Amino acid sequence: VHALPAAFLKSRPPVEIPAWWRVILTDRALLGVTVTLFFSGVGAWRALVLHQAVGDALSRTYSAMSVLYSHQPHLAAIGFDWPPLPALAQLPLLRIAPGLAFFGLSGDLVSALCAGLVAVILLGLLRRLHIGRWGSLLLVVALFANPLMATHAANGMSEMPFLLFLVLGCDRFLAWAETGRWQQLAYAGVACAGAFLCRY
Repeated sequence: VHALPAAFLKSRPPVEIPAWWRVILTDRALLGVTVTLFFSGVGAWRALVLHQAVGDALSRTYSAMSVLYSHQPHLAAIGFDWPPLPALAQLPLLRIAPGLAFFGLSGDLVSALCAGLVAVILLGLLRRLHIGRWGSLLLVVALFANPLMATHAANGMSEMPFLLFLVLGCDRFLAWAETGRWQQLAYAGVACAGAFLCRY
């Protein structure tokens, strides 16, 4: 068997990674997926194996269940005891799989997703502050190694959604300070409003 002609080899187009794969393979996306999956596993372990749940987190899950599965399902069934956003974020999960209400697992998954988004946004914010690649990654890992952060990243409470909107607001405010574009300041204001809808 003879080798392929050189002309054939030269005519082959180079193999390129699709654009959507380039987005997935960035370090920010990989960090966000890793943090989300890790704390989702921690939340599932607490709910399904240890049968542990925080009372306030269960209250938010109960509010979300009342919106979907009460005697008269309606949005006002969410009540006024807690800010609405953490319970509203559980609605899609509970609509698809009502069993996720078991020991507040849906709230744990929402907290884990918010933790992953915090990691992604915070890494970008640190890069915007001209901290090196490894330095910014080390700071984000150190943040989530804090036991208090690790606890709230998988317990279904409102701290992680609250922190998500705070970090997003800081990121957009810094973008406004750099570019002077009013849209970025508006995004920062919307993020602050989201933080108020998570915690009083």
